[in-house]
Amino acid sequence: PVIEFGKMMSVGMVFAFLFTFTLLPAMLSIIFSTSKSFIETNNFESILDTLKDLALGNTKLNVFIFVLLFLGLVVGSSTLKVENRFIDYFDESTEIFQGMKLLDEQLGGTAPTCWTVGCD
Repeated sequence: PVIEFGKMMSVGMVFAFLFTFTLLPAMLSIIFSTSKSFIETNNFESILDTLKDLALGNTKLNVFIFVLLFLGLVVGSSTLKVENRFIDYFDESTEIFQGMKLLDEQLGGTAPTCWTVGCD
């Protein structure tokens, strides 16, 4: 499963790079094809000016949004659980389950447990 996961991630990264560096710029050039470049148009400058004014003019709102996002990240990260027993994700009839069960029962397991329950 780990090798297959690595293969899927590699294929996904290839597609992500292809999309990011070829398809996306091509689509943007079609959408914004004018005689001037997109950066030189007044629409782009007005959008940037609006965002600049919004960021600089509302410091209390920016701090409030930052604190709200930070608290959300703290609450979200506190709910994360680390599980190292991934054997439960497989059916009992699969070869990977049987191998991991053998490791857990007869060879000491796949991860040390002394740090969780204490070694006496």
